[in-house]
Amino acid sequence: MQDCNPISTEPRPEQECDRLRAAIQLDPANAYLTARFGRSLADRALAKGIDPDEARRVRGEADFETRRALELAPDNDEVRKLRAEVVKMLQGKHVER
Repeated sequence: MQDCNPISTEPRPEQECDRLRAAIQLDPANAYLTARFGRSLADRALAKGIDPDEARRVRGEADFETRRALELAPDNDEVRKLRAEVVKMLQGKHVER
């Protein structure tokens, strides 16, 4: 179990993922939300103490979600930036580009 600082305003990676997943359910065509979700998943995949099998699954989902965001809005600079961040974060982590 992870410690949670009650004073901290920064959500833990899994909390941010849950919030973004819920937002995407309300607006599935929102490319920016989808890209943010993928970026949040990448953070979670690289978090210390994550189970290796879970990390592998989450890395694949991060890759998928940011690719999907790019398909939804290929000309959106923020989406392209988030996709590039995820690719860089996951380089060498066995994610196809």
